[in-house]
Amino acid sequence: MRIGWLFELTLLLAACAAFLVLRRRRRDGSQTHLTSDVEEELRRLRGMAQHSLERLREMSDALPCAVFQMLQPLEGSPRFLFVGQPIEDIVGVTAAEQMQDFRAHRRHIASKDLPRVMDALREARLSRGRIELDYRVEWGGRQRWVKLNAASTEKPDGVLWTGYWLDVTEQHQALQRMADQLDFQDRLIDTIPTPTFIKDENARYLSINRAFEEAFGLDRRNLIGKTILDSNHIADPVRRQRVHDQQLEVIRTGGLFHEQHDNTWADGKLRPELYWEQGIKRADGQPAGLVGVLIDISPQVEAQEALKRAAETMQVAKDIAEAATTAKSEFLASMSHEIRTPMNAILGLSHLLLETPLDEKQAHYAAKIRQSGQHLLGIINDILDFSKVEAGKLDIEHADVDLEKILDNVATLVGEKARAKGLALVFDVASDVPRWLVGDALRLGQILVNYANNAVKFTERGEVVVSVTAEADAGTEVLLRFEVRDTGIGLSNAQMARLFQNFVQADTSTSRKYGGTGLGLAISKRLAELMGGEVGVRSELGQGSRFWFTARLQRREATAMEHTSIDTGGRRVMASADEEAMHDAARTLSERLTRLRGARVLLAEDNDINQEVAVHLLESVGLVVDLAADGREAVEKARRVEYDLVLMDMQMPVMDGLEATRAIRGLGGAMQPPIVAMTASATQSDRALCLQAGMVDFVAKPIEPDHLWATLLRWIAKRSPEDGATGRAPAAQTVAENQAGPPLEVPGLDTALGLRRVAGRPDLYLTLLRKFAAGQNDAIGKVRAALQAQDAKTALRLAHTLKGVAGNIGAAPLETAAAGLEAALHQTPDARAVSAWLEETETALQALLGQLVPQLEAAQAKAEARDVEEPAVPADPGQHKNTEAVLQRLGELLADNDSQAIAWLQSHRVLLQESVGANYPALLRDIENFDYDLALDTLRKTGTA
Repeated sequence: MRIGWLFELTLLLAACAAFLVLRRRRRDGSQTHLTSDVEEELRRLRGMAQHSLERLREMSDALPCAVFQMLQPLEGSPRFLFVGQPIEDIVGVTAAEQMQDFRAHRRHIASKDLPRVMDALREARLSRGRIELDYRVEWGGRQRWVKLNAASTEKPDGVLWTGYWLDVTEQHQALQRMADQLDFQDRLIDTIPTPTFIKDENARYLSINRAFEEAFGLDRRNLIGKTILDSNHIADPVRRQRVHDQQLEVIRTGGLFHEQHDNTWADGKLRPELYWEQGIKRADGQPAGLVGVLIDISPQVEAQEALKRAAETMQVAKDIAEAATTAKSEFLASMSHEIRTPMNAILGLSHLLLETPLDEKQAHYAAKIRQSGQHLLGIINDILDFSKVEAGKLDIEHADVDLEKILDNVATLVGEKARAKGLALVFDVASDVPRWLVGDALRLGQILVNYANNAVKFTERGEVVVSVTAEADAGTEVLLRFEVRDTGIGLSNAQMARLFQNFVQADTSTSRKYGGTGLGLAISKRLAELMGGEVGVRSELGQGSRFWFTARLQRREATAMEHTSIDTGGRRVMASADEEAMHDAARTLSERLTRLRGARVLLAEDNDINQEVAVHLLESVGLVVDLAADGREAVEKARRVEYDLVLMDMQMPVMDGLEATRAIRGLGGAMQPPIVAMTASATQSDRALCLQAGMVDFVAKPIEPDHLWATLLRWIAKRSPEDGATGRAPAAQTVAENQAGPPLEVPGLDTALGLRRVAGRPDLYLTLLRKFAAGQNDAIGKVRAALQAQDAKTALRLAHTLKGVAGNIGAAPLETAAAGLEAALHQTPDARAVSAWLEETETALQALLGQLVPQLEAAQAKAEARDVEEPAVPADPGQHKNTEAVLQRLGELLADNDSQAIAWLQSHRVLLQESVGANYPALLRDIENFDYDLALDTLRKTGTA
């Protein structure tokens, strides 16, 4: 093999060095000595160079690559100056062969790679830069991958290339295996029918399947190696960033993430997706990436919608099928309601008639009228209960029950009838029967009263026994058996078989002789079943009967105000109601109401018409009334004043009645006033909410005076007349009330009902009608505006207020329409239903106002003429004692901008006319126009405030 250029250069330098050394040593020596020394030095240096070259070759041969140097002369062919021995194992030629022929290694380059290699070599020679490429060689029956890597250096005689060949077969095989694995992975996920993707630790796509490409119109070759931020298959950039950040978090934690969202696919459709991601970890626990799946759930969502539509269709079909069954009940309920109104008038007027001076025959006729009316009203009540049961709208309450009170009530209701027939009414309660229970006291009493009334009706002599026993006791729950036994006419087996059926009595002769509809027992059966019990009867003809029912009730502990146990000392015999009950029944209403005089009541009501009605009714029995226009104001007044009772409207702005009640209860203090709810929808759920908030009772709207009086008497502690000096006595009436003209005649307005709700005061009723006309004329427009502003709460409150006000003035058609509108707004909003009720309510409102406003204007003109022409009739001299208090109270109301001022003015009109004199019309006008500041100035000008 030829000696390399490095070896030659070493020899040349060594010769030069030897010459210089010898010259110093022997400047005067002979030529012979010089030659000999130089040759000896050259031999020594040649040996050293040969040794260095051998060491260099040994090192190059020990490398895994074949090192080479090739000179590309300025002219002529390239030649290799040095080639490492490993070339033979790498490219299949020896070092000597490569030194002799620089093309030697080319014969083993794979034919498929040779053109590429030659192109790369030519480009490198021309550019004189670096060359690096991999190619295949074939020799010895095998194929190898070789890496060629070389760099060029400019020399005076050409370009020197220094580089190496390296066998990279294993690396290429590993890459091929990886490529095969990735190809297998791609083929595998391509079999998955849902869009699937794989990402690396930096959230770059490693692979997506064909379903992913088709879903979003993408090519995997354009997506691999990129993140979701580089793709537009999520249009919203903010969402893309959010998804990218969330994917990085899943990769970091190796956790699981899933959600349901909507996404736009390549077909332009917005599809609901289930999106799943699972983080992947390497063997060392480091993050490796994630795999994700997108599942189009459009078919499932569509199926759910189809099921929903099918369910709705089935519900419609069910409603249609049930319509025939419920039509009877709805008709009965509707007719019973229509009958009840005139029946109430018949009963009320006959009661008033019996209190007037009558001769014996007239009193007999009036009593018969009242008795027949009560009988008819009982039938109507049965029909109403039956219709509720048939329609599935009768619910059972779960409230505190005092068993003794139920039995006392039965004694009160049935005792007089028993006493009139000379029958003993006996109550027999077993010693193990608990007194304090949870259930529906009203329905328990209803069944017992029905059984007891029947027993008294069908018994001519002997006794009626009401017994209570415990059939089963499960600790917290007890099954009680109630039984009513009589010594009456009894029943045959055939007659007993017909009982407890709708509209069925024992036989037609019973109906002719004793009356009745046969509904009472049927209703009792349904009620007992609703309370988890059953009914039954045992009887023998001529030997009396035993009617029984059972009910499941829960035990409870007695409260501090309740008694501790029921009287179990044996049979309790009653021939009539207790003496105290009889005494109360005989006492007139006005006598009983005198105990309320001077009690202070807080009225929380936002509607001015409702305020005026309630204020007048309360003041008419001598109560001192403070007014709050919303719940927050009520809380503030209750914080400052100790009231005997609070009347709380349920729906008010700022703070509703429930929230205000909870706030008042939260004030603490030794004197917590009873809080009574006022609501136009006193359903069982409403009552439960009120009781939970801390209320104690309910007054339904429109307010019925008798119900209001009973509630006040129940909750306001007894007071002597001297306890309070303000307020009007129940019997007191102003001259204006006695001189009031006849009521208006307006279609759709029951003026008799409206007058009854203001205790028969036409002047106050006219004032309410004027306020109604002024304040509610645009009620529907306000509801529409609230709906347009998407303020459903305000719309609902406006509809509720309109319903309540319409009820107060006796506008039944408008009240019904407003109730329908309120119900439509309260339920899941249906635009068509709400729109229909809006139209119906607006039609009813405008029809009423169209008739009402002209008559109100005429009545106003007549009243003003009367005020000018007729001087006020002097009031009772006793009233002058209260002049100062009345004027002071009016001034306080005006200073507080309290709309109760109008009611106060109307209640003390005569006294104020005398006190204010000529300024009274201006004072009246200012107050009715709600200009309280001007009214207060007018009052002060008179020197009375």
